[in-house]
Amino acid sequence: MGMTKRQAANITVFTVFVSLLLLDILFYTGIFDGLDSRGRDISFTLLSQILCMGVMPYFIYKKLTGEQKLFGSFMYNKMGLDDFNKSVMVSFSFVFLNIYIAAFSIMGLEALGYTSVSGEATIMPNLFWLGVQLFTIACLPAIFEEFVFRGIVFNAYKDKGFLAVVISAVLFSFMHQNILQMIYTFVGGLVLGTLAYKTRSILAPMILHFGINAFSVLMSFGIQNPNHPFAVLYRFILLLTTNGLLVLVFFAALIFMLVYVIITLVNWKNPEYRFDKQRTPLTGYAFLFGSLVIGVLANAVSFYFGYIR
Repeated sequence: MGMTKRQAANITVFTVFVSLLLLDILFYTGIFDGLDSRGRDISFTLLSQILCMGVMPYFIYKKLTGEQKLFGSFMYNKMGLDDFNKSVMVSFSFVFLNIYIAAFSIMGLEALGYTSVSGEATIMPNLFWLGVQLFTIACLPAIFEEFVFRGIVFNAYKDKGFLAVVISAVLFSFMHQNILQMIYTFVGGLVLGTLAYKTRSILAPMILHFGINAFSVLMSFGIQNPNHPFAVLYRFILLLTTNGLLVLVFFAALIFMLVYVIITLVNWKNPEYRFDKQRTPLTGYAFLFGSLVIGVLANAVSFYFGYIR
């Protein structure tokens, strides 16, 4: 009996975790210190996204499974109009909600004694660098991270129902190897995975993933260039969060968005998935366990250094 897709997915995601860890170590050793901060950020993103979560897992998974039409098996399906409309509305709502989920998660860590330090923002003096950031920070992760976690991982477990959503969300969260990102990326991973599960398409989580990251980039651009015409989103959010009456309206809108996202995802009709007839032996989960161990240790180290800072 050949290797199951679940075994292949577990091995593939383990190699992703190891390669990202090694890449982190390389950067910490100072091998890229000859570049300025912007050059280091772009180099790290290109290597981590295209190599570690693109080229490498594609060929490893394809080799292990013998799958010829890889993208077709990853649910690159057309969505119906109803599913598309729901996906867009959920994505629009969650883009705003994610900012507050991230803020509360950071506040919770700080209450436990963690000291957060804001990273040096990539300088975006003009539209060219805004475009570069949208490509590297929003576009690439929306493609390659979804390829790994809502493509390879989710599809390996999709016959398990919502458990597939949870597994892909946990691995997605641990993949960042940063305690500051762990909580809100897990919540985001649950929504991303649920969209993939409900729509039978990886396109929906790609749209949401791009929206979340693009929102962050546009806000950063607005902070750096508040008078630029393209800073309209930043000025709009600033108005909503500083004007007395609008603050209440915006808060009410966020509550509505939260309720809407929960109700929509819960009541969305579940599609039927075929059960995997080829059983995966217990040894086939060893690499999944290894990925979880790396993720836990990386986040523990991240918390430790923030705690003693």
